[in-house]
Amino acid sequence: MSSVTYDVIIPIYKVKPKWITECLDSVIAQKIQDWRVIIVDGTPAEDELADGITNVCMHYVNLDPRFVYLKQGSDVEGVGGARNQGIAHGDAPWVAFLDADDYWYADHLAFIQEVLDAKDTPTWGDDELSDPLVIYTAADTHIPMESLKGGEVTSWETTIGYYPEAWRIQPTHTYFRLMGMPPITSQVVVRRDRLEAISGFDDRLAIVEDTDCWMRVIVQHGDSKDSLTPFSPLGVVVQCDAVGGYHRLHEDNTTNAGPQTAAKYAEGGIWAKFKEAGDICMARHPRPSEEFLIEHSNMELKEGYADWLVAVTGGVNRPQVLTGLDDLDSDISKPWFAPH
Repeated sequence: MSSVTYDVIIPIYKVKPKWITECLDSVIAQKIQDWRVIIVDGTPAEDELADGITNVCMHYVNLDPRFVYLKQGSDVEGVGGARNQGIAHGDAPWVAFLDADDYWYADHLAFIQEVLDAKDTPTWGDDELSDPLVIYTAADTHIPMESLKGGEVTSWETTIGYYPEAWRIQPTHTYFRLMGMPPITSQVVVRRDRLEAISGFDDRLAIVEDTDCWMRVIVQHGDSKDSLTPFSPLGVVVQCDAVGGYHRLHEDNTTNAGPQTAAKYAEGGIWAKFKEAGDICMARHPRPSEEFLIEHSNMELKEGYADWLVAVTGGVNRPQVLTGLDDLDSDISKPWFAPH
């Protein structure tokens, strides 16, 4: 049995040492101290940041025995493979993810723990899908905005990975939340036995490997990453009603074709790779029909519920790329369902 509840997996690839320091300090500052950090560093030895990254990581290893520092294996591909290497090194019942350029707020794990402590209360109801498999908090971020007048660059502060209407979404309807605009990976905690059952992340995916992983965690997919079964969740996805960290958007992010995560796959443009991976996800995780939504609901659904569901869960480009749905003019404030 593990001595801790949470293994925190932190992949690193050419991340500025000052950001890594901020990231690791945020774990130390957690109000819940029942954790172990497993760092997997894939930065090439010849890279100009390599020595600084190693020095920062070793500082924490020497500071606290709960920090483990691994070099990414030569046969390990991408950020998905790096996370899998970290998962395999640990044994805690819950696996938390944190990218090295992000950081947590001090309450993040405490919010997660509240969900675990409350899972046998009426909050979970009598639904047979009462078992939490994926739990996450929201994240703050600043989105760079370039002015049309003079090219001045400012930023827009916002919160991502949070749906005020999430409580309305049926456990069997979480497909749309995960595929429409999934949580930020750094805010996600997943039950280890399900991660191991699906063999973790698919390192063949250049991007959206996280979305694909969460989908396979909650759906029975058998031994193969490519095996296909209808969407029928084994347990619930829980959104904590809280903001638990900060997601840093910057020029080195994957979506900006920077060096992190899957950028080495970015020949032809990162959005081309996003589309390629999206096609794989769509084929692997076919969108449930409206008939399915109606059949697998514990409430009487009103006409237009499916449109509302897409509108309330849709993120930037995600409904089109991953769910295969067009933009819908839908008033998300309407009460699209009524209890039996």
